[in-house]
Amino acid sequence: MRLRKTHLKRVLRVFGQLNDLDLRSWIDKDSKTQHSPLPTQSNLVNAISTLEDLKRELNDLGDSDHSAGMELIAECWQGLSNRRDTVVMLKSFVDFSELIVECDLSFSRLLDKLDELPVGKRDEGVGEPRIRAFKVLTRLREASTSINQDPRIKYQIKRLNQTWEELCEMIKDCSESSSELPYRQTQNPQNSRIPVYSRSGLKSRSLMDLENSISSLNTPLPSKSSKRSMPPSLGGRMTFNLSPVTDSP
Repeated sequence: MRLRKTHLKRVLRVFGQLNDLDLRSWIDKDSKTQHSPLPTQSNLVNAISTLEDLKRELNDLGDSDHSAGMELIAECWQGLSNRRDTVVMLKSFVDFSELIVECDLSFSRLLDKLDELPVGKRDEGVGEPRIRAFKVLTRLREASTSINQDPRIKYQIKRLNQTWEELCEMIKDCSESSSELPYRQTQNPQNSRIPVYSRSGLKSRSLMDLENSISSLNTPLPSKSSKRSMPPSLGGRMTFNLSPVTDSP
């Protein structure tokens, strides 16, 4: 009897932790204005780690011979599965944030290249960095598809599109100019460089590792009529195509 009570207390504790775990708030808490910060990789790591801990606890409870709280355990598995969808969305924000950094860096490299080349060779000299920058911008636009209603995403898309248009105008002006000076020396000397944001140093878990962890959280739900609370095998887990962000070449 004492063991059954202990087992039920553990089930109730996991159930309470799942109910208290509002992962959506990690996405929404700073989304009121377009300048608010985006979720970080640290948020994603913490979310996955928390759900992994709860999953291990549920697996351990399922290995027990006690039947106490079986329906409650089934609800816990369902709650775990529901929160996995939020983790997938959280990762979309983190991927987008990484691409913002790549975009700013590629734009900065393109601007630096404009300063290095003689005026007469602007078009041919900036070809490669221009293509790279456009590819990163295209990836960023595609990555925003599922989250583009967030004001922070809208702002970054607008900012980077405008910056890209300005860079294209610079390239056009340089190719038509007869000045021998670097491009920015022919403009207002108070003009500022395109801002470049530092990449986060948090690399304790790779994005591929995080994807694998997210996939592992998709555990089949146990049958309520089962005598054991471990989820039965349903012939494999669902997989999601979550392409990791890689550094631009």
